[in-house]
Parts: sequence; C-alpha cells; structure tokens
Amino acid sequence: MIRILGRIVQDMRKHLSHRFDSRALCILLPVVLSTWVFAALVLATWVFATCSLSPAMAQDREPDPQDTRGWSNVVEKALREGTADQALEGVNRAIAAAPDLSQLYLARGSLLFRTGKIDESLPDFDKVIAIDPKVKPYLWQRGIALYYAGKFQEGLDQFQVHREVNPNDVENAFWHFLCAVKLKGLAAAQKDVLLSGNDERVPMMQIQQMIQGKATVDQVIAATEKNKRLVNGADYDRFYGYLYIGLYYDAVGNRAKALEWMRKCVALGVPGYMGDVAKVHLDTLEQRNAQPASPNQKKGQWVSLFNGKDLTGWTPKIRGFELGNNYAKTFRVQDGMIQVRYDGYEKFDERFGHLFFDGVYSKYRLKIEYRFVGEQATGGPGWATRNSGVMLHGQRPETMTIDQDFPCSIEAQFLGGNGKDPRTTLNLCTPGTHVEMDGKLFKPHCTNSKSKTYHGDQWVTAEFEVLGNEVIRHIVDGQVVLEYQRPQLDPSDANAKPLIRDGMVQLELGTISLQSESHPIDFRKVEIMVLE
Repeated sequence: MIRILGRIVQDMRKHLSHRFDSRALCILLPVVLSTWVFAALVLATWVFATCSLSPAMAQDREPDPQDTRGWSNVVEKALREGTADQALEGVNRAIAAAPDLSQLYLARGSLLFRTGKIDESLPDFDKVIAIDPKVKPYLWQRGIALYYAGKFQEGLDQFQVHREVNPNDVENAFWHFLCAVKLKGLAAAQKDVLLSGNDERVPMMQIQQMIQGKATVDQVIAATEKNKRLVNGADYDRFYGYLYIGLYYDAVGNRAKALEWMRKCVALGVPGYMGDVAKVHLDTLEQRNAQPASPNQKKGQWVSLFNGKDLTGWTPKIRGFELGNNYAKTFRVQDGMIQVRYDGYEKFDERFGHLFFDGVYSKYRLKIEYRFVGEQATGGPGWATRNSGVMLHGQRPETMTIDQDFPCSIEAQFLGGNGKDPRTTLNLCTPGTHVEMDGKLFKPHCTNSKSKTYHGDQWVTAEFEVLGNEVIRHIVDGQVVLEYQRPQLDPSDANAKPLIRDGMVQLELGTISLQSESHPIDFRKVEIMVLE
C-alpha cells in the first residue's frame, strides 16, 4: 500500500510540474481527488484487517524458513503468551521446508528445553553442530541441557569450549562447576573452577568466590540485596543472585534451601532463557520433593524402595570411579534380591562402594532384610569379613570425591558371626560425623549395640527409627539395641568440612545407601515408612 501511495504522489508531482492549464486542471483535479479517496479507503481497510487479526490468525503469519531471527522471535512470543505448541508446529514446518538451516534447530531445541522437554531438545542442539561445527563453542544452551539430561562429562566439555568465546562469564564457570560436582564431588570441583575474567554483573564475582569455597552464601546474598537496579522493569541482579544461590544449595545437597531460593527466583518473573531455566530447575526440585521415595509413597505406609527387578531409583558410587559406574556389576539384581558380589574383581583393592537410593529423608522408619553369603573378596581387609551396613542421613553422592571411601553419614553396621564367637550387629559407626549419647557428644568412631550374634547365612530383619536431628534407634527382632541423638557433621573431618555451611553441623536429613565392603551380601527387602 505504501508503494501505491508513493506512485500517486509521483504522478501528481509530474502533472503539477507542467505549465498551468486551466482546462487540464479542471480535468485533473477530480481524478486526483477521487484517486486519493480510493487509496485512503483501501489503506484504511488494510490497516483495520491487519490490526484486528485474531491471535490464531496472527499465528498463521509464519516467518519465511530462511528468516532465522523471525523464528527466534516466534519462540519468545510463544513462551510469553503460552502458545508453545502452535510455535512448535510452525518450527517443524519450517524445518521440513529447509532441513539444512542450523538456526531452525537451535530455535526448536530452545523451545523444547524451555518447556521442560529436556531429552527431546538435545538432538536439535547436536544437529546444529552437525550442520555447522564452528558454532559449537557458542552453544551454552546445549551445555545446560546436557546437565539436566545427566550427561555431565559432555556438559563439562561444552562449558570448557564455551570459555574460548566467552571468557568473562561467571555463569559458564558455574555450570562447569555443577557438572564437575556430579562427576567428582564438591571438594574436587571447588579446586577446578573454570575461573572467569571480570564479570561486571552483580553479584557474579561473589558467586565465583562462593563456588571456590572463598565466600559464603551470606556474602552473595548481601551483594545481591545491596543493589536495586532494574532493567526494563526486571530485577535481574536479584534474579541471578537467587538463581545461583538455589543451584548452589542443590549442588551441596541442601534441598530445602534450594527450594526456598529457587521459588524466590522464579517469583521475580524475569523473562528470557535463564528465566525459563529457573522454572525447569524448580520443576525438577518440586518433583523430587513431592515424591521422596516412590510415586506411590504415602505417609504412614510401608513402601518398597526396591522393585525386585532392577536397580531403578538406585545409583552406585564406588571408590575410584565416577558416580554411576557400577564397576564389575558389584551391585546387581538376581532372584528378586539386591546382591553385592565381587566375582569381577581380581582383588578388592579398597574399592568400597555404596548404592544410593534417590532423594533425601528426614523422619522415617526403615526395614531391611539381609544375609551374608559366601567368602570375602580377595584383598578385602580383615575387619570387613561378614561386614556391611546401611548409611543413614548420608551426604549426596555427587558431593563425594572420587577417592572417598565412605559418605559422611551415620552408619548402621551389619556384622555376621564366624560360627563360634560373639559379634553384635546393628552397631554404630560415624564416618565424618558425631552423635550425642546421654546428652554428651560421643566421638568414638564405632560402638557396639546390645544385639545377639547372627551366625551363618541366616536372614536378619533390621529396623531403624530415624527422627530428623532428634533421635535414631536401631531395632532387631523387635528390640531396640542402640539409641543415640543429635547426629551431626564432624568439623575436623576433611570430607565433612565442605558440607558445613554457615556453621550448621546438625544433620536433619540425608540419603540412604547400602554398603559394599568386600563380603558378599543379599538384600531381599528394603522398605520405608515416611513419618513426616
């Protein structure tokens, strides 16, 4: 329409540049005026029709497949307006029409991830690199998706290469740190922080010091709350502060604090990619919090943590190996039991292992049926003959170092007799921890229960009543054989120190894990009753 009006104006100029002719003017003027009126009516009709398009009709006006910026805008608009499904259909059509345009896959991968479809997003990010390998260093979005998909080594590599093109980005260093925590534990990750240059955003430099162990969460909070700057009405400084405080708390195993800060972060309503990352992370936290033991978990009811078929819900951490590496099938399922075996070992070589159940627990009852079988693995320590256990209030496995023997936890020790000598079971050991007994701090590493001795391969039913930081009771054959209070981290223990935040040593909650200490053992029942 604009071009039409321009042509009319040019025609007028041409005619009016002629020498004045009254007869020509009499003929020309009505023609020109009527043309103007017609053009105005057409333009008004076009403007009205365009401006009054319904949202559905507007959605039909898709960019050309080659217009990658246009598709990026479509994604942002869809996420703002809640029309992601329609936008996805549009991007799918664009990809079908132009399957070799990498930016279309980036747009779709971003849309999928930001709407919580993490696993579906990764093939699109990988396709971007397949089409144009030169863009890999720029794909920080892929690194974040890899982290949430549990592909921590690939995520680590992506953030490492992103540093080449973005060396002053603390966010990149932070996501690299998160992957490192999952792979080799908190202490090792703190030593290998991918240091950023000067990131001028508040409170990024304090966040970098925090993940190095050189600043506290309180210092990050102080820097965050000090600044009141808004950008286009959005509180980005507090958003990023809250986001990375929440992510940090989750990394060190404090889910309650992680939930608190992620909720505050999302409540700010900051738009954009990282705003949606915050929502994705909060969703994962809420899901873990809502289903601590099982999709069927109900308070006051016994629920099995073991499905009798496979190790779904369980993750091994064996000394010397990355989290998730079930070396030589140490932990396996056979005949409806979780079995710990060493037939794939040449010698034990201090490969102490733990099989962690997903989630953390505070107040609950736990019931385990176990029996020792066979002979100890070659090279196992003498004290570990017919020795295993369950770890209560344990640290998160991703916070363990790769060569850490035992998680900081309260160990309920299972011991079997040798056929003649007395040997109690359900004893207490305290790797990286202390407890209180009779109102006093109790520091010995192990103490015996009052149980009888269980010789041979007989099944033993062990029960535990765990009431947060108040009291823990060991029960066998219906009798309480050991009781203690106030489980807490040991500030002098090298593995426990990184877990202590703001001076808080008390253990209110933690993981549950089964031990591998060189003697074969079977577990045929692992049940929990959540009390609160």
